[in-house]
Amino acid sequence: MLGEKYRCEFCEFESFNLQGMHRHKKEHKTVKDYHCRFCRKSFLRKRTLVLHERIHTGDRRKVCKECGQAFVQKASLNYHMTKYHPEVHF
Repeated sequence: MLGEKYRCEFCEFESFNLQGMHRHKKEHKTVKDYHCRFCRKSFLRKRTLVLHERIHTGDRRKVCKECGQAFVQKASLNYHMTKYHPEVHF
C-alpha cells in the first residue's frame, strides 16, 4: 500500500516521498545558495556544487578500467564506456 501523496504547489509534480518533494521544490527557487569558489556559477544544491568544483580542482574519481581516462561523475564514465568500450560495458 502506498502512503500519502504529496503535491507540489507550483506545478503538477507528485511524490509519495516527502523528502523527494522537498528536493523537487528547490527546482522552483530563483536564488541559488551555493556558489563556486572558482567561477561565477551558482547552484541550488550543495552536492551539485561539489561535483562542479571537481572540474576546477581536477578531482576525477571515476576511472575507466579499460583506458585509464578519469571523470568527475559516474554518468560521464558510463557514457564513455558505452561509446568507446561497448564490448565490456554491461
